[in-house]
Parts: sequence; structure tokens; C-alpha cells
Amino acid sequence: MDDTHISLAHGNGGHYMRELIDEIFARHLANPLLNVNVDAAALPALDGELMVTTDGFTVQPLEFPGGTIGSLAVHGTVNDLAVSGATPHYLTLSAFIEEGFEIAQLERIVISLAQAAREANVAVVAGDTKVVRRGEGGGLYLSATGIGVRPKHLQLGLDRIRPGDVVLVSGPVGDHGIAVMLAREQFGLHGELLSDAASVLPLTQALLPLSGLRFMRDPTRGGLATVMHEVCRATKLQVRLHQPSIPVREQVTAVCEILGYDAMYLACEGRVVAVVEASQASDALARWQSLPQGRVTALVILAWVVAMLVGALFALSLDRRPTVAEVSLVILVIVVVTGKAMPVQAGLWLLPLIALVGLKWRDHLIWAAFEATYFVAVWLYIAGISTPNRGMPAGLYSVLTVLRVVAWLFVLVQVWRVARSRGPAVSCPVSGS
Repeated sequence: MDDTHISLAHGNGGHYMRELIDEIFARHLANPLLNVNVDAAALPALDGELMVTTDGFTVQPLEFPGGTIGSLAVHGTVNDLAVSGATPHYLTLSAFIEEGFEIAQLERIVISLAQAAREANVAVVAGDTKVVRRGEGGGLYLSATGIGVRPKHLQLGLDRIRPGDVVLVSGPVGDHGIAVMLAREQFGLHGELLSDAASVLPLTQALLPLSGLRFMRDPTRGGLATVMHEVCRATKLQVRLHQPSIPVREQVTAVCEILGYDAMYLACEGRVVAVVEASQASDALARWQSLPQGRVTALVILAWVVAMLVGALFALSLDRRPTVAEVSLVILVIVVVTGKAMPVQAGLWLLPLIALVGLKWRDHLIWAAFEATYFVAVWLYIAGISTPNRGMPAGLYSVLTVLRVVAWLFVLVQVWRVARSRGPAVSCPVSGS
């Protein structure tokens, strides 16, 4: 195309619109079912229960770390079908383009959309373009409709949830919401966190063989907490979430602490919330962990197992019965230093255990000094993110983070050494009269 920006002529049905459709949309979205010369697409018959969904997309900025409004349109539509138990097959697309929008940016977004569609194995089979006057749009809005097929025997829904069922989440929450906010550079903040936007079809397909699968949902607007509110409202049951077990990345936690956000309410675009029968929860997690998306979670669970084994080794290495505080401290240190994140407040978990095990004041103060230094470093590093060249450099922050881990391991070693030096309990004979 010779033009560099969208004009009203690109939406009037004439030569310019045809050029826009052929050279930007049809060229990148080409597939055997897409025919831009007809008013309706003829689709092959699908075997199973037909499922359809539709969604609109108005994200700003249009391009963000980890995706664009184009890839988001595919992922959002595909994911709505996937969590319903369906396999997505076809998409239709409507684009509302603002006059003056840069054609080069439009092409980048369409390329991103086409790549996401290929990765999800779906075909864009029909579409429409409209041009709105300058100032009447946000640059580009998209609307997509998805068609898929679900096995006729499969039944999923809120009405199938029963007391005692278990809630599972497939990965860290809040990534998309914070990534988009940082891309806007609101509140003077910016960062490199990537959106989690992706197709969740592999995650949902892995759970479909489970007879105890009750319900699935992708926690987009309102996040995990809003999905749980929907469950409570529909079932009249209570839901209890174990927050330490819900993964949240350190970058997300840091922004939430600064701005007072709750990660449980932040949007995700590549996660699944599933409700399964309690007896099949372990099987469901194992299925997720066997996928590429679940490898990090599998490593975290492995770290928990290692922590339990180290705690058992500690207890067996003593000539006496260890105290609960001693064993708890050993396990806590291993869990925290091998976890996905080591939040600032983790020190508050360790502090009472240090007091209970009777660690020497010198060793206690050494650990406390590193904790205090790291606390200051966190805020200086965040200041550097929002105001470059005025906060702590990333390299120095990394060094202090490593030193904090060393300080925690120092506490572990000292507690282990002191526990072994105390020796077995001695019983004193009592003389009788």
C-alpha cells in the first residue's frame, strides 16, 4: 500500500478499502476457507456439540510486552471456547479502525493476530472492517466470534460443583493486568513483565478425560477472586483459598504493594481456574505439570518435597527429639529460598521461629541486618524503575538479593549446628528417702 495512515476512504467500500482488505488482512490471514469476495463463509460440518462465543477488545496500549490487541483477540476468544470444553475451529473478525491510524502498526497487529491463530490451530473465515472518524475511537478496536465443537457427553458448569471440591489455578496470577499497566507507564512505573496472554487449550484438553472435572473458567476481568465470587453466588457455597499456594510473580507483588492492588483481582489472559473432585485434584495437577506451561509449578512442588526431606533429615540427625519450631524453621527456609518469589514480608514468617529456637543474638542481628538492607534496596530499586538513574541499579539489587538468600541459609546452618550441639536430654535420678 502507498498510504501510510488510514483515511475515511479506506472504509467507503471502494478501491482503498479493497486494497486494505487484500494487502493487510487477507494476505496475512489467508487460509482455504477465507474468501473476501463472498458475503458469508461456507464451513465444513463438525461432529459434536457446536459452541459459539463472541468478545470485544479495546486494550490500551495496542502493543504491550507479550502480545498485541490482535493476539489478545485470538487468545481471548479461543480461551472462552477452551474452558467450555470445546475445541476451537473458526474465528470471525471485525476491525474498527480510527482515521489517522498508522498502517504499519495495523499490519504488525494483524501479523500478530495471524500468528496466534496459527498457533491455536484456528482459521479466520470471515471478517469486516469499519473506519471511524478521528477522535471517535482508540486507534483500533476488534471484535471476534469463535466457533468450536464439544463432545456431546461432556457436561461442565457451575451447577456441577459440589461441597469438598478443589479449586486449581494453572499458573501465576496478575501478569497480564500488571504488564499492560506498566506498558502504559501509569504512575511513573514501567517494567519488563510479559503478559501471560496465550491459548489455554492444552491446559483444558489435559483435564477433559477426568470424570471429576466440574467447571473451568479463564480469569480475565476481575481475576481469580471474581471467578470465586461467581462460584459462591451460583452454588451458595463458600470457597476457601490458600493464598500462599497461589503463585504470584515478584514483579506483580511489588507493584501491588506500591499501589494497593490485590493480585487476586488482576486480569489473566493465559490461565485456567478449574474446579475438580478432591480425589482427582492430584491427577489434574500432574497433567498440568507435564505440559510446558506447568514446568515451573512442578519445580516448586519439587522444592516443597525437598524441604520436607531436609526437615526429616534434620530431625533424624539429632540425638534428641527436635522442637516444632526447629523443624518448622528448617522447612520454611528451604521453601522460601527455592520458591518462585521471596517477598519482603517473608522475614516476618521467620522472625518468630528464630525467637522460639533460641538463636544467638549475634546471629540474629546478622540476619536482621541483611533483611533491613534488602527492605531498603527493594524501594530504591522500585524508585529506579519509575525514575531512571535515581534509584538502585539492577546489578546491585541482584547482589543484595543473593546476599539475602545467603543470610537465610546462614540462619539454617546456625540453627542446625546449635540443635546438634545441645545433645540428648539427660534424666537426673531422684533419690528416695
